[in-house]
Amino acid sequence: MVFKIIPKTGKGGRLHVWQNGRQVVDYQGALGFKNDENEIVFKFGLYRDTMDRPMRIVYDRFRKGKTDKKLAFPTR
Repeated sequence: MVFKIIPKTGKGGRLHVWQNGRQVVDYQGALGFKNDENEIVFKFGLYRDTMDRPMRIVYDRFRKGKTDKKLAFPTR
């Protein structure tokens, strides 16, 4: 999964998501809350504790960056 997120409360907000190289989300518009514009943080994970069994999420080769170049993984 690849996420490109530009949090803006006005028209400039963007959310693009690719799954296995195919774009599955292309959202443009408000993204976030006006009161939080200066304190936006990235959080991704399991945020539920109501299941009877333990949950686990595994991140493989996670990267965060401001440009596509910083996110690119070296080819083998």
